Amino acid sequence: MHTAYITGADLQFPARCLGCDDTADTTCDLHAWRGWDLIFLALWESIDIPVPVCRRCRKRRRVAGIATYTVSVLFILVGGYFTMALVFNEWNVAAAILGLNIIAVALVLRWYGDALIQLASLGVTVDWLRGAGNRLRLTFTRDGYFAAWLAVNPRAAFSAESVPQVKHVESDMTEDPEDPLLRSRVLPAGTLAVMLVLLGVHHWYAMANQSVYPVVVLLFATFAGYAAGGTAYPPLFYAAGAHGRHLPWYMRVLAGLCAAGGFAVGMYLLFVTYAF
Repeated sequence: MHTAYITGADLQFPARCLGCDDTADTTCDLHAWRGWDLIFLALWESIDIPVPVCRRCRKRRRVAGIATYTVSVLFILVGGYFTMALVFNEWNVAAAILGLNIIAVALVLRWYGDALIQLASLGVTVDWLRGAGNRLRLTFTRDGYFAAWLAVNPRAAFSAESVPQVKHVESDMTEDPEDPLLRSRVLPAGTLAVMLVLLGVHHWYAMANQSVYPVVVLLFATFAGYAAGGTAYPPLFYAAGAHGRHLPWYMRVLAGLCAAGGFAVGMYLLFVTYAF
């Protein structure tokens, strides 16, 4: 892979598809952010950089993103269920190994999800560096495109120190445009359906065996509440993730209230429905 640094005002891309070098007939956004993220507490800035792509590569980027987040979320949720089952059966070593894998997947998805998807589908990722101005670090996987990119970016450098930290840089980059994914109900509705199915399976098990897993009920109910809010209004589902970095703070509050509502439903199930 190749790495180069440049200011946002100087950034340009060759007039061909970023992903396959074919004729570019549309654009796709590269996400970049800076700040700090402690999972439950974060402070960041984000920008989206429109780049030329063909429709096939744009679709590939979208499919890769949806597939990655869907599979990862399902792994976390289903893995969490089996982790609790292993704990209750006193298979502590196996539960610890599975739990650590779940935590690793969640952290990688949270911090590096977009970058990995962009590298895999388009061959390029961009990082917004700390400091004044819009200093960017771009990483390329394809030699040919990197050479073409250097040809149209004569001010590119190979070290961050060579790029000046200029304040109030005017750039063609669009800050916080509306992400089409924020209008999609596919992922939140799918997550809600999976949570309801898993709650149904647990309910069948609990009623048949007069035994309940409280942590499982609360976990699935909380995610179901969160997904229900996102199904009603999609941006709520993405408010806590990479695609919701530019959303106002009250969106995260509303998303948290939806999750709290699901948690309350879980408590009701434990103390009323499963009061054996």
